[in-house]
Amino acid sequence: MKLSLFDLHCDTAFRMLTEKQPLERNTFAVSLEKSEGFAQYIQVMALWIDRRLTDDEGWSSFWSMLKNLQNDPAILNERAHLTTFCPERNDMS
Repeated sequence: MKLSLFDLHCDTAFRMLTEKQPLERNTFAVSLEKSEGFAQYIQVMALWIDRRLTDDEGWSSFWSMLKNLQNDPAILNERAHLTTFCPERNDMS
């Protein structure tokens, strides 16, 4: 039986940008490769901003992370999707 996973992380997008590793396969806790064993997989990513940054630096960091995510090969090839809502899940009972 395959399990489903609903997971939340706040460092993945930051690390993808700063360590230049893609979503498909990387050394982080979250990757598409690591999600293949699940029946359903939903990953929520918060975009972490260092509180020591100025407002302008924080917004610049946010936009850099978002652009990096939008240009990730897994997103461009539609292997993964960026969204602002949670899609309906299959009934798991």
